[in-house]
Amino acid sequence: MPPRAVKVLHIEDDLMQQRMTAQQLKTLREFQFDIVAVDSEDGAVEEFQRRGPELVLLDYHLTQGNGLSCLHKLRERDRIVPIIAMSGLATPEIAAELLRVGADDYLSKQELTTEDLARSVRDSLARADAWRRAARPSSMKLVPDKTAASFDSLCQRFVADNAVDLLHRLDAFETAARASSLKVEQMQALFENACTDAADRRRLLRPLLLELILRLYSDEPTSE
Repeated sequence: MPPRAVKVLHIEDDLMQQRMTAQQLKTLREFQFDIVAVDSEDGAVEEFQRRGPELVLLDYHLTQGNGLSCLHKLRERDRIVPIIAMSGLATPEIAAELLRVGADDYLSKQELTTEDLARSVRDSLARADAWRRAARPSSMKLVPDKTAASFDSLCQRFVADNAVDLLHRLDAFETAARASSLKVEQMQALFENACTDAADRRRLLRPLLLELILRLYSDEPTSE
């Protein structure tokens, strides 16, 4: 199967960082990335509207403009396109705010590895693909405004309450699970064991189980 072509908008004002990230993306052999780099918030919005990228890499610190403001503007134009925020200096509070506003993931440049970037890109594109398959252009027209607002509020609250620390813990467990070749039935057993203490715990933890199953087993072939 030929590699999937993906248009990337890289919002980054450091030329060396642009080149390093491009080299890291080349290691993802299943994709062929067509990267356009811009170095300002205004340039990012203009290029986003002109080109319609399928993936955005967004640096928080820009010489002209601000990553958080830029994220707001891009999300106003497209609520589905994957946006991965990156920074070498952002505080945990800023990282949490980026996720709350609409970033699919946050990556620290200081700790960034090629494997981390690859995982984030694959997961973000997979979530966007799943959302586009599930959502039809006319679907939102059938949703009452009050219901849509309630769901948006629920999503924002979930991100605000969990944000960066939860993502880091998910990443750490995923790494450990892959290293030990954890089977899906073992994952289910871990879940059942974690749900024994309280009646409501199963309902609260079920989204966590579904996210981990998606991460660990979504690429495995299904048996007939």
